[in-house]
Amino acid sequence: MGSGSALWPGRPYPLGATWDGAGVNFALFSEHATAVELCLFRGPDASQAREGMPLRERTDLVWHGYVPGLGPGQLYGYRVHGPYSPDQGLRFNPAKLLIDPYARALTGELQLFGLPVFGLLLFWMFPVPIALATYVPISAFSLWLAVVVMRALRSPVSTGAEALPGRAGRVVTADGDDIIVQVDGELWRAKSDEPLAPQQPVDVLALEGLTLTVSPSPAGGVWSRTGDSAH
Repeated sequence: MGSGSALWPGRPYPLGATWDGAGVNFALFSEHATAVELCLFRGPDASQAREGMPLRERTDLVWHGYVPGLGPGQLYGYRVHGPYSPDQGLRFNPAKLLIDPYARALTGELQLFGLPVFGLLLFWMFPVPIALATYVPISAFSLWLAVVVMRALRSPVSTGAEALPGRAGRVVTADGDDIIVQVDGELWRAKSDEPLAPQQPVDVLALEGLTLTVSPSPAGGVWSRTGDSAH
C-alpha cells in the first residue's frame, strides 16, 4: 500500500469523495466491477500513484472505503477491474486511470488523442491502405467529439449537485439531527427547521457544502416508490 495509509470500511453514500473534517469517504457505483482500486497522487505532475488501495467493501453495487487523515485537495482516481465484453457493453480495463464521475474538481489537461484515451493500437494491426481508409472517418469523428466535449465543458451546469435545489425527495431516516434523504436515487445528509418522519416527502431548498436543507413537501401524502413524486 505504498506509504501505508489506513483504509476503513466507510459508507456507500453519498457517492464521490466526501470530507468529514477527519478524513475522506470514497464511494463509487459499479454494477459489473469485480475489483476497484483507489489511487492517491502526491501532485498533478505525478506519473504514478503514491498509493493503490483496494476498496474491499461493497454495498448495493457501491464500492466504498474511508481514509482517515486525508483532506480537500487530495488528487485521486480509480482503476476498475471487470469483464471485457464489448458485445455486452463491458470494456473494463484496469490499466486506465478513471475519473470519479462525482468529482467536484479536476486537474490536468484533457487530451483526446493518444494512448491515455484509447486502449487499443488499432492502426498498427492493419496494412497502410486499410489504415488510411479507416483513419479519415475516425479522424473526422474525433474532431467532432472534441468540439462536443469543449462545448459541454463551457456550458452551464444543468445536472448534478448544483441542480438539487427545487428537487423533490423523501426522508429515509430521521433521528434528531441525523437526517438522511433520498433525491433522484442518491442519499444525502440533510437538515430541516421542521420535524420530519421516515418516508415523508420533502423539497430541497438549498445545498450547503455536502448537506441539503429541506422542508416538508406541501403536497404531503405518501412517497411513490415508482417515481420521483409524492401523491
